[in-house]
Amino acid sequence: MSARAQSSSACVDGVDPQLQLIWSAHGFGVLDPFRDGTFRVAVTAPATSGQQSEPTLADIQRQVDRVFPHRLPLRDATWLTVLRSGHRQLLDYRHGRVLFAGDAAHTHNPAGGQGMNIGLHDAFNLGWKLAAVVTGDAPERLLDIYHDERHPAAARVLAHTQRSMQLAHLRSPLSRVLRDQVVHHLPAALRRRLLEQVAGLDVDYAPAGGRPRPGPQPFRPERGSPTSRS
Repeated sequence: MSARAQSSSACVDGVDPQLQLIWSAHGFGVLDPFRDGTFRVAVTAPATSGQQSEPTLADIQRQVDRVFPHRLPLRDATWLTVLRSGHRQLLDYRHGRVLFAGDAAHTHNPAGGQGMNIGLHDAFNLGWKLAAVVTGDAPERLLDIYHDERHPAAARVLAHTQRSMQLAHLRSPLSRVLRDQVVHHLPAALRRRLLEQVAGLDVDYAPAGGRPRPGPQPFRPERGSPTSRS
């Protein structure tokens, strides 16, 4: 699934500097404030918009007016673009002496803002393994475990963001009502679990039923501190 959105950095008059997220019959909209007083504005691109053309500020204003329930006048945009986001992942994170991490290994929709977290997880996981192999403290085959641990984690993120965008783009009025009711009435335990998934805190590198693999383990918020090296 590929999602398209129109985005800009602009001033928005008469709006409090706080994050706003909305789902509507015409798609989703996001207002993300910057420290300089401007906003990142993102809205679902209309189905009739050209695949190659870049939007004007007037184009984005028209879509903002459709998506948001109240008037949000945009001005003084510093950049305008169309965000084209597909879900892709390398089959193998290691090709001989070349190892891939972050956006080089996987791309996905920015729903939930998970891109930076997953890239940092990749870098941390691979970094200590590379250091151990370079210094002779571990055999080279340790690098193969990097793929075994990080590929499934990224695959889960791709699946979660894809489902999030499908929910954001529901067209049926009944489906949107059901979605909104479910989201607003999620049990606290399920909300916590979803937040841990978005933050990458649910990652577990231990084989099913086995001892944790060597090296630093993911942070465990319920324990209050990182697990130790085994």
